[in-house]
Amino acid sequence: MRGLGDHLADQGHMVLGMRLAGHGREPEALRQGGWRDWLSSVDEGFARLQRSWTRVMVIGFSMGGALALLTTHQHQALIDRLVVLSMPFRLSGDWRTLPLLRHMILWYYPLGHGDFDDPRSAAEYAQP
Repeated sequence: MRGLGDHLADQGHMVLGMRLAGHGREPEALRQGGWRDWLSSVDEGFARLQRSWTRVMVIGFSMGGALALLTTHQHQALIDRLVVLSMPFRLSGDWRTLPLLRHMILWYYPLGHGDFDDPRSAAEYAQP
């Protein structure tokens, strides 16, 4: 999302990238909270935007897409645009073949090979 935010900022948009509660640290930190904590993070960021802007665009990726939908529903009058990227959804129908998907879908770990012992790399990964 940082790359998208940087691109939008380069195009002249004011961008606020929010780090959700538990994110941006060690993976175990994600287990300490849940979606309500993440929604609180979004609400805090949205409150910051409301102080300066009357209309905003909300963009969410993955679970952030679901949070973006909730935020848009709560603040419809203030949100000009909504973009949802790769949002999880509920599957309906026959789930018996679902376990087979894990053998067909490659998992992506963007920081899986990161060198966290290198101070420069660690500083780059820690950027909000």
